Amino acid sequence: MTALLQLSREVRESGASVSIEATGSVFGDSGLLTMLFKELMANAIRFRQQSQPCHVRVLADAADHCWVVRVVDEGVGLEPAYHEKAFRMFWQLNPDDGGGGVGAGLAIARRIARRHGGEVRFVLTTVGACVEVELPIARSTE
Repeated sequence: MTALLQLSREVRESGASVSIEATGSVFGDSGLLTMLFKELMANAIRFRQQSQPCHVRVLADAADHCWVVRVVDEGVGLEPAYHEKAFRMFWQLNPDDGGGGVGAGLAIARRIARRHGGEVRFVLTTVGACVEVELPIARSTE
């Protein structure tokens, strides 16, 4: 996946392991979709538990006329009360923690998904975070 290649420095420096399941096809702008998944994986790496190895999994399932892709990590997570706020442009839970971002990644990811007829949301999890992306399955041209 191109997004993972673009994050190779962050993966190497953090010692993260990233696994990506085989996914299907969606119709859309490949550059924007790459940016969407790059932002989600970058967040998973950025908000890792510093005291343990970082594991990020990208899982995909076909559902009713869409692909559901989940980016799952074992990082610091985010309280459910902040799940929607996290998608606001420039919103940060702890702006002074030196996380290196400006609070735009999730807002950008959601805008890209919506532009493609999809959605991005947090899914409740007991450990870390799980961000779910729903994108329409590519229509056959036959």
